[in-house]
Amino acid sequence: YHFLGCGFNQTCLVTTSGRLARVTIWVPLARVQSLRRVQGPVQSRLGLASLHLDTAGSRGSAPIPDRDVAEADQMLEQLSTLCRAAREPSHHV
Repeated sequence: YHFLGCGFNQTCLVTTSGRLARVTIWVPLARVQSLRRVQGPVQSRLGLASLHLDTAGSRGSAPIPDRDVAEADQMLEQLSTLCRAAREPSHHV
């Protein structure tokens, strides 16, 4: 899974994926409408989970696939807090 990448800061999240063709998705945290953690039966056996960020606009969803369960839970908590803060009126200039 060396071709899967994810990073975020106070204002945006970026994910990369693709073994043959690299796909990069940038998501402004202020546009995230919902976050969800998904874990299928195979992921459960392997101790993995995926996160999905649903965004406003045409892009739809930004996946963060196949993370360790503890890492996925920690990222979900951090991203929830950052997304809420990014939508606060005082954050916009």
